[in-house]
Amino acid sequence: MCYSVIREEVAMKYRTRQKLRTLLTVGISGAAVGIVLANVQMGKLNPLSTLNGIVDGLLIGSTLAAYHLFFYDGGRTQFFRKLNFSLSLMVNSISYTALIIFSRTLGRLLTLEYANPMAAFEDPLLLETTVLVLLASLLVNAVFQASELIGSGELRRFVTGRYHRPKTEFRVFLFLDLVSSTSIAERIGSLSFLNLLDDFYRDLTEAILRSRAEIYKYVGDEIILTWTRSTASAR
Repeated sequence: MCYSVIREEVAMKYRTRQKLRTLLTVGISGAAVGIVLANVQMGKLNPLSTLNGIVDGLLIGSTLAAYHLFFYDGGRTQFFRKLNFSLSLMVNSISYTALIIFSRTLGRLLTLEYANPMAAFEDPLLLETTVLVLLASLLVNAVFQASELIGSGELRRFVTGRYHRPKTEFRVFLFLDLVSSTSIAERIGSLSFLNLLDDFYRDLTEAILRSRAEIYKYVGDEIILTWTRSTASAR
């Protein structure tokens, strides 16, 4: 077996472990949040509310995490790449809403609060819950997609007003670009080259996130990455 195949298998196993670890973390976090929200809604600590909160939070958190890890960033990545920002936002938000309502209904069935699946449609809070979930999904996905486009660090600094308070930093920079990009563009044409660039940028995303790098800027076919000195030392 050649080295490149072995390396790809190792990378795939690493990605799978990372995804499962993330799935578990999000599920547990969702259960914790569910406990708090359920009891706050009741106004007092209640065993049934606590159980509902655990089940709802675990199911909703795990389902949304699985959607992103194995569908959005997995088998249907190419499909989502072809969507523009607005369409991708709507698709993800509607998917979020459907998954949350499904998880909530499943949770109610597991805790025997609903006698059958059709009871979900008789819930007086269904419409209100759906609207609130859809609005929340739109907000979360807008932030998520904006973060993907410009980098989570950049978005955080913009929101917190960091750029209005400049300071001197020691940073490490890495310049990545395509070899012979001009000749490639001439050979395959401008549209195909733009698609190639899109794939190039997206294929690097996982490695960039894993190395905790920040995207300083895009320059043609080049990506300039940067790390703070403390982050670079930790790597």
